[in-house]
Amino acid sequence: AQGKEKKVAILQYSTVFNIAQIDGVAWKLPEPVQREHTPQQAAEQIVAGYAGGPRICYAGSEPHYRTSTDTVTVPEPANFHTPEDFYTTLFHELAHSTGHAKRLDRATLTEKAAFGSETYAKEELVAELGAAFLSNAAGLNLAVTEPSTAAYLANWLQALRNDKRLIISAASQAQKAANHILGIVPSYEADSAEALPEAA
Repeated sequence: AQGKEKKVAILQYSTVFNIAQIDGVAWKLPEPVQREHTPQQAAEQIVAGYAGGPRICYAGSEPHYRTSTDTVTVPEPANFHTPEDFYTTLFHELAHSTGHAKRLDRATLTEKAAFGSETYAKEELVAELGAAFLSNAAGLNLAVTEPSTAAYLANWLQALRNDKRLIISAASQAQKAANHILGIVPSYEADSAEALPEAA
């Protein structure tokens, strides 16, 4: 009556069926891509050498680390475009696992943080940098990984662009995560550990 438009949301639903439930239609479905995974020896040694690491399950389509069960889940290696994509994803989740209370007890992992929060973003950045450090240690060619990895990292950097110290603190935490997985004890930590009995 006043010449103004009003937009309202209307709840609708659609009935869908699995293709296996439908007869009489000649479906032309794309053939699933068959890939063969080529294990990378150095990367496999890093994974196998992670002393006291989490249990790794190869299943599903969404990689994740679950603190409550201390479990890393990644899709089967053949589901990835390249071996490098598989290992960088696995290394990302393993980097998350180093933050568990029984390992490095990283606050960005152990604190409750909402998706998209600064704490959540920092933990994702730590894991992504940790994956890059581990990939470098394994000699992986990151130039052949999917472009989405760089976009993923850029997303968190964009979200936290006002924190000038973020990259420094995240890189420091990521290096500690990579060292923990690789079993490297920095010399300054080893020196201080040796000094403790003398002080006592």
